[in-house]
Amino acid sequence: MMTPNHPQWVEFMNKLAGPGYCDFQRGPEGPTWMCNGTTFAEAILADMGFAESAISDNLEFFAEHGGFCDCEIVFNVESSFHNAQNGDGCAEDNDDEVEEADS
Repeated sequence: MMTPNHPQWVEFMNKLAGPGYCDFQRGPEGPTWMCNGTTFAEAILADMGFAESAISDNLEFFAEHGGFCDCEIVFNVESSFHNAQNGDGCAEDNDDEVEEADS
């Protein structure tokens, strides 16, 4: 499974964010990029040797962590994964838990 703990995660993310795929750029009016559903992620995973069934499992994992398309994989998956690993929720949820504990 291609998670942030996978030894090829950095390679996967660099390819996905790089030229020929999402191609993140800093433009004069802010950042620009391309997004094409999950086509780029699927192609990269296939090039890395993942079987079609494993690619499908990875896409499900990405979606569970906020990566519903190529650019959202770049933006969301790693932080969501690490938050889940650490048991962190969003700040509002944590504040509610503290308030309830203090009551």
